[in-house]
Amino acid sequence: MGLGRNFSDYDQLTLRASLLAGPGVLVQPEATLLRQGEGDFRLPYPPVAAYGTTPTLFAGVVERTVRLAVGAAWQRGAWGLSGNGGVHVIRNAGHVSGASQTKWIGALTLAYRFHVEGVLP
Repeated sequence: MGLGRNFSDYDQLTLRASLLAGPGVLVQPEATLLRQGEGDFRLPYPPVAAYGTTPTLFAGVVERTVRLAVGAAWQRGAWGLSGNGGVHVIRNAGHVSGASQTKWIGALTLAYRFHVEGVLP
């Protein structure tokens, strides 16, 4: 886990499938569940007397995100086009009880791959 995350207590379940939809076309549907608490590894440890009541996972308000997405990639010779997009349905958004948010998130990539051939001396 990188140090760039907001909170250090989370778990994630992701299900993906891959399907060849045609010549050079790969389609990947995805479903993800992410649960994230408010635990912070930078905070001092609680006193030993509080260990029994201190949560070890999912401290504070737990934010739940469900992501339903689909990705696709196409490759023809040196050219490639790929994209991924989906909806994020967030409950307890921003770790606020009862808050909800829905986001559409996507990315598109166009790539050209080149190579050089030669004979080793």
